[in-house]
Amino acid sequence: MQSSSNKIVKSIFKSIEEFNIIEKIGSGGYSVVYLVQHKKTGRKYALKCADRFKKGKDRSERTYMEIKVLEKLKHKNIIRMKGWFEDKTTIYLVLEYIPGKDCSKFFKSTLPSKKEIKYVMRQLVEAINYVHKKNIAHRDIKLENILIDEDFNIKLTDFGLCGVKKNKYDMFDTTLGTVRYTAPELLEGSYNESIDIWGIGVILFMLLTGSFPFDGSSKAKIFLRIKEKKLHYSKYNLERKDIKLLKALLEKDPADRIEIEDILNDPFFL
Repeated sequence: MQSSSNKIVKSIFKSIEEFNIIEKIGSGGYSVVYLVQHKKTGRKYALKCADRFKKGKDRSERTYMEIKVLEKLKHKNIIRMKGWFEDKTTIYLVLEYIPGKDCSKFFKSTLPSKKEIKYVMRQLVEAINYVHKKNIAHRDIKLENILIDEDFNIKLTDFGLCGVKKNKYDMFDTTLGTVRYTAPELLEGSYNESIDIWGIGVILFMLLTGSFPFDGSSKAKIFLRIKEKKLHYSKYNLERKDIKLLKALLEKDPADRIEIEDILNDPFFL
């Protein structure tokens, strides 16, 4: 194990042989998630299997960072890590299993009601506010990273791209995330946790309209529209309160963007 991971506490789980793999339930750039059952206890978990190396790059440090962050997070709307272990090629995260779907699949065919949107968004904002208070930025807020059950209860998941600040004034400079959720300042090369607030805005826009605020046929076109295009809300069936909050969340200048603590006090949620 690398030295930066020395402070991570080992768990009761030691090997993949302790689990029966039931089915694949998710995948990412360098990891696969399986629904598994622990042979000894019969309990079901989501097992994230992260490759140590991908395309010639050592990815283990990022996974160790995710483990350290998940060990700190104890919130009802954030996925809980139950343990972890590793071998020569893979690092395994044992996560709580949430029956249901991610929000991109859950809302694929039908848009939620305004009441349902408020309930989902309130949980998401509370989870991100909790994360930010610990000087952590998720940095990949998107529908696919929000698990939801039939009662619209959510869990924020996948902290594989998260960043940790030493103090509240620190800035990040790593280019990452998902294209259509990219905040304008990330394209400029220096940003802070406010990119998560932009992500909240993109999600709210999608739940209200069924479409991305900025889209295009190529990555370059999407980025150009994110940086330069002004949103015209009049073509969408939105109320004034909807538009007001969306404008505050999707403010291109992060210095003028709404603060995370102020979002739930917006008239939209009243």
